[in-house]
Amino acid sequence: MRIVIDRVAKTYVDHRGHAVDALRDVSFSVSSRELVALLGPSGCGKSTLLNAVAGLLPMSSGEVTFESPPPGRPLTAMVFQEFALFPWRTVQGNVEFGLEELGMAAAERGRKARALIEMTGLAGFEARYPHQLSGGMRQRVTRQLMQDELLALWEQARTTILYVTHNIQEAVYMADRVVVLSRPAGPSAGRDRRAAEAAAHRGDAGRDRIPRGGRADLVAHQGPGEGGSDRMNRVRVTDRTRFLGRPPHRALRVLALIGLVVLWEALARAGAVPVLFLPSPVGVLREGWDMLLSGELLVHLGASLQRLAWGFVIGSVLGIAIGVAVGFFAVAEAIGTPLIAATFPIPKIALLPLLILWLGLGEPSKIAVIALGVFFPMAINTYAGVRQAEPLLIRAAVSFGAGRLSVIRKVVLPSALPMIVAGLRLAAGTARLLLVAAEMIAVESGVGFLVLHADNIMATTKLRSASSCSRSWGCYRTGAWAASSGP
Repeated sequence: MRIVIDRVAKTYVDHRGHAVDALRDVSFSVSSRELVALLGPSGCGKSTLLNAVAGLLPMSSGEVTFESPPPGRPLTAMVFQEFALFPWRTVQGNVEFGLEELGMAAAERGRKARALIEMTGLAGFEARYPHQLSGGMRQRVTRQLMQDELLALWEQARTTILYVTHNIQEAVYMADRVVVLSRPAGPSAGRDRRAAEAAAHRGDAGRDRIPRGGRADLVAHQGPGEGGSDRMNRVRVTDRTRFLGRPPHRALRVLALIGLVVLWEALARAGAVPVLFLPSPVGVLREGWDMLLSGELLVHLGASLQRLAWGFVIGSVLGIAIGVAVGFFAVAEAIGTPLIAATFPIPKIALLPLLILWLGLGEPSKIAVIALGVFFPMAINTYAGVRQAEPLLIRAAVSFGAGRLSVIRKVVLPSALPMIVAGLRLAAGTARLLLVAAEMIAVESGVGFLVLHADNIMATTKLRSASSCSRSWGCYRTGAWAASSGP
């Protein structure tokens, strides 16, 4: 495959509105099965040109053409200078990504990936993730093979290669031909030229002085210390970041909850607060145990969990779908962003009377209000996660031939997963509050109904026991969050 680069130019606009040329009228060609090295100073546009050839950066003018491209496969595959590794994929999974996009069978894909891993010296690390590798090992996974290994692979495959390097010896050693780029003429070029001229005219007067002994003084000064004493005081190095540590204090967390229950029981037994307003924890546990044995508590818990599950699933699925669409597609963002911003501040429980008018007094209205409460945090968090996806990983996937749906499924969604999980945590608390509030209106089962019924008959012990069911779920979520966020 022959690559023809014809008068390619790329111009950026800086924050002041000034045009900055990264490339200007670059023209050359790469013959079929040729390895050409692209060389030049920093800022001459080597990486910009490589991205333009790979189809990852639109050009301001000119064109790049491929003569006789192989059918049924991407025209180019680009190896990035940075660590373009998918954090959620193992070493073998990262190596297999491009082969997977080509539609290669799993068995053949795994065999070729293992052969490449062995050639890079990473055998035994196939199941490791990028964060478990050193910087050099990640670089080997990203760039696959360098110099001798790349040349051996090129001799075997004889593909057309355009190779960017800053090293002249590497370019001469590896390439059939070397193309040298210079910086486009502009303010920076003028500054470089003036600096070079100033250095040339400076002469010996501007050079650093070297001591008369002919050697630079690079050894540590070991003269007498303060006060003329030859004795040196040794000071032990201490950890000055100790105050930044955050011990988990797991025992203290448990003791805090136990202390709260003990204080509650002591106040109830001392009669400081009437039992009607503050029943003892022992009385609450006894009442809950009696309701559990009679089956009353299980009936109400089952009804509440069913409503909660339906509302949570519907709201989560819709929120994730809308969040991905608004974050990835420009038209969906233009339509969805103002609508979400306008409707999000409305208290969701205030919509319950309207939902009852539309859907009736039955289950659909209760499930709908829970789904609305879950939808917004899920949509907003998913949108934020999609927008924060690493552009380098998206470009790496595209360079391997991944299409739009493949990029969403294999790159965008895994990148947004931390924000989606955070949205699930927020949505769980909102759903629980809306569930109890919705069950206080025109229902005959559920934790909210049980709390309201106990309040109406002034059965405060039963009320506390029923509300403890919802409170225990909140304590479980808080404890799980604290455990996961600890060191």
